[in-house]
Amino acid sequence: MCYHSPNVALSGTDNDSLLCELINEVSGKSLLLMGDFNYPDIDWSTGCGHTGNSQNFADCIEDSFLTQHVNEATRKGSILDLVITSEPNMIDDVSVLGTFGSSDHNMLEWNVNYDPKVHYSERSCPDYSRANFTAIRQALGAVDWSQVLQGDANDKWASFASIRDLESKYIPHKKICNFKKKAPLAHVFFDTKPLYHYCAK
Repeated sequence: MCYHSPNVALSGTDNDSLLCELINEVSGKSLLLMGDFNYPDIDWSTGCGHTGNSQNFADCIEDSFLTQHVNEATRKGSILDLVITSEPNMIDDVSVLGTFGSSDHNMLEWNVNYDPKVHYSERSCPDYSRANFTAIRQALGAVDWSQVLQGDANDKWASFASIRDLESKYIPHKKICNFKKKAPLAHVFFDTKPLYHYCAK
């Protein structure tokens, strides 16, 4: 959990850069980060901020391949409270609820997908990074194209089809794994206003 203060006198002038450094440090690890980040001018539908610090933060989230899930205002028309994850499917169904007690921030509610059963499927595709292009060029250079291009369309297609066999001969295949969306296994309420833990300090 994180509270990013907009008060420079309280948090210092380098608080924004320290926050981005912290996010970069945990980049590549499993992460669910939530809190009041106080970047009201970021349009999360486009990833654009109207100030330098806001744009740097939005760029930091994108460059770290993180996903920001809150799309509705959480305080006075602005999206201040964020839920950020390392995997797009780590959480589902983020809802902005009413305020809690004397807080002027809205509560957030979402489903967390933890320790799910993931169903994999595999498919094969050409691995061009390991292709023998030298052998392919040599084979194509040995083709008598004036002879190949003679005849009607059916003859030409049969000749080209035989040339395409070079792909299976000189380009190995690799397996790609796909997985289905994780099933929600937990339900979370979150009121952001009482958080006073400084992630960057």
